[in-house]
Amino acid sequence: MTNKTDETQELSPFLKRQAEIMAARTPQDRDIEERQKHALVPAVNETAQSKINPDNLVIDRLNLETGETSSRVVQLTPQPTQRFIKPAPLTLDEVREQLVNAGNSIDSAKEQYQSDTGSLDAFYQERNALKSEITEILTKLSEKQGRLRELESAGTPKDQYLTKIIASEREVVGIAGALFTTLSEQAAQRIFGIPFNELSDDGKRDASARFRKVFQRFTSGFYVRLGRTAKTATVDPIGSRADELLNDVSDLIDSEYLK
Repeated sequence: MTNKTDETQELSPFLKRQAEIMAARTPQDRDIEERQKHALVPAVNETAQSKINPDNLVIDRLNLETGETSSRVVQLTPQPTQRFIKPAPLTLDEVREQLVNAGNSIDSAKEQYQSDTGSLDAFYQERNALKSEITEILTKLSEKQGRLRELESAGTPKDQYLTKIIASEREVVGIAGALFTTLSEQAAQRIFGIPFNELSDDGKRDASARFRKVFQRFTSGFYVRLGRTAKTATVDPIGSRADELLNDVSDLIDSEYLK
């Protein structure tokens, strides 16, 4: 007894307060545990769940005049249960029939093989005919595709017109150059009595001096001018250049050099 009193006296004020709090809390915790043991869980949800029938549909109808709500229950048609019915065992006659059919299939396969190998040309006839027909179709298709690419690359009517006039410029330049060469060769033979290529530079200038001024515009490099502006050329300049080429061709034809 004396020892317990001494221990209590030795505790600090803070520890004494904590001991009093713990001593007061212990009976409260014990009372809570006892109440929880004897408490009943409300069965409201269980009751509500027990009223739900998956085979019934409850339809509520509100009367807007009286404000009353009426309900009616519609019984749903249950889904049919799928059952696997095991087939009945085969009879001996049915087994015998299936075996006979299997044997007949084997005999038929052997006969068909002998027939096919005996006449391979007939066996591959349809296949080879289809290959030949497909090859012919592909060849025609390739030709048509090539022609289509050719037409598409030719462009519009204006593009084709421009291409032809540019080619005519080069053609006129070539013809004029050939005429200049021919006239120079004739002059060298007439004046010097030797071919034009054998003349000295001074002799070539003398032989072609009469014609150089006439043909200079064809050989200067500026005559082919439409090709340099082909990207921006419109129809009117192309037509004007075509008329100029026609006049140049007419002048060459009517010139004294071709008489």
